[in-house]
Amino acid sequence: MTSSLFAARRTTTARGLFHARPSPMYTFRDINTLRFRFFSEIPGGANLLQDDTWERRPKIVLDAHASTGFDVSHTIQKVDQDLDAESGSVHMTSSILAFDRACFLWKSIHKAEDVTFESLSPVFVYRPKLKYLFIGCNTPIPNFGDIKSRLKRDANIMAEQLTIHNAMGTFNILNGEDRPVAAALVLEQSDEMESDE
Repeated sequence: MTSSLFAARRTTTARGLFHARPSPMYTFRDINTLRFRFFSEIPGGANLLQDDTWERRPKIVLDAHASTGFDVSHTIQKVDQDLDAESGSVHMTSSILAFDRACFLWKSIHKAEDVTFESLSPVFVYRPKLKYLFIGCNTPIPNFGDIKSRLKRDANIMAEQLTIHNAMGTFNILNGEDRPVAAALVLEQSDEMESDE
């Protein structure tokens, strides 16, 4: 054995002859250093939904869904710090369009048939420009294939229809990762509510 960090290793050439080629050989101390080095430099986990300290407005979080509407956090600022209420949580009683730091009522949408390419026009003018749009609706949207292809062609936005809960969860995760994402959630009115009007 040699005392250097490289030991001779015999390899075969094309003619079948042997020649020495250096290969790395580590001491016991070097192996322990390598084994523990990679784990000691990894910081702790990151909270994806943690508010950015440099931003004035926190990220929107879609909390819950009920037949009466959607619970959305961080839509307004908590003025009185003595209140027990959670900061900025609002129950929106209509279909909504949720963006990274803003959430709007989508008042003209009451059922899946109301969702059209034109009804999604607010996503075109929102800045920063969006790349992903998740439409949350528990019933199939008619002509969704046409809407999806027009969104991709005209605005370069990838659209996908999911159930309401899946759209909310996917939006929260991608928004937490600072992806350019929006969610359009359809609050479908039941037949009893429509007959009362």
